[in-house]
Amino acid sequence: MQTPIFEKAGDWIQENLDATTIDPKTKSLFEAAQANLDRAFSDAMQNCEEVAQIVKDIILGEKKDLRCQTNQKFEPEDIPAKLADATGNKSVDVITERFFRGQ
Repeated sequence: MQTPIFEKAGDWIQENLDATTIDPKTKSLFEAAQANLDRAFSDAMQNCEEVAQIVKDIILGEKKDLRCQTNQKFEPEDIPAKLADATGNKSVDVITERFFRGQ
């Protein structure tokens, strides 16, 4: 959901990250992950009115599912990966591919 936290998180990272002490590989991984995180979140952010409407539709809907994904735009492959693998390894693979692909 859109909140000031997302924007402030980037500022906090820049203020508290001492890039002079990071080795080149770690710096490259961090930059790739940050770019992919920024893209993923900015493309999928929902405002509170959108979330409220989705929750209302779920509550008032005829069919009540046990689980409902409220944001179809935010990395929809995460949910099947999380539910299909009790170990959590599939989720790690999906997230690693998304944020560190090619690294």
